[in-house]
Amino acid sequence: VPIPASRHAGLVDPATVVIPDPDRNYDLHGNLALLADRPTFWRNRAATDPQVFDNAFHQRYYALMTEALMSVDDGAGVIMRALSDSGALNNTIVVFHSDNGFCIGHGGWFGKRVPECATVPAIIRGPGFLRGQFRTELTSYLDGVASIVEWAGATPGRQLDGRSLTPLLRGEHPPWRSRQLLEGLAIGSDLSTFWQGFSMVDRSLFGRYASGEPVYYFGGDRRVNWAMRD
Repeated sequence: VPIPASRHAGLVDPATVVIPDPDRNYDLHGNLALLADRPTFWRNRAATDPQVFDNAFHQRYYALMTEALMSVDDGAGVIMRALSDSGALNNTIVVFHSDNGFCIGHGGWFGKRVPECATVPAIIRGPGFLRGQFRTELTSYLDGVASIVEWAGATPGRQLDGRSLTPLLRGEHPPWRSRQLLEGLAIGSDLSTFWQGFSMVDRSLFGRYASGEPVYYFGGDRRVNWAMRD
């Protein structure tokens, strides 16, 4: 459960907080039939875990998440002000990103470690980068490593799998990948939950769980489109 700083505790009312859900996929009203395309372990958890369909719990949880993130906002502000005050801001590359998404009842799941949580946004600013643009190319943390190595002027000790993001950040349109390999870790000792697949440029995803059940979502399908959004 998120633990906000004491200065932020209680600032968000769970009764009025709105859980983001642009594709209207959050509230399934406990209807397990809507999860027919999900793997067995997923449907089993939805049927037995009370957190999956507990809307009141979801409201409280998201309120705590929002309060906890206020400290992240504060910290980012402190860093940016220090860079500005020191005169280093215009010569500094700033990268802001997340490690994974999180389902709060979305699609009949609570938590992470499923394909739905594979895509996250990234915000990058720096000298020579085009401001205000929104890029939709498929990127990964491997590209982040390649980018930082380039920006630092370092020489990698081994071949890097990623590509520098610099051309994209400058507003250029170089040839780019149309699919991205994704893998998910097992949950506990249930190896059937391990999954591997490809995310496509249209944000669809296909692959397979270790159990043999498919991972296949259409990026344009309203019912599952939230899974692969940025």
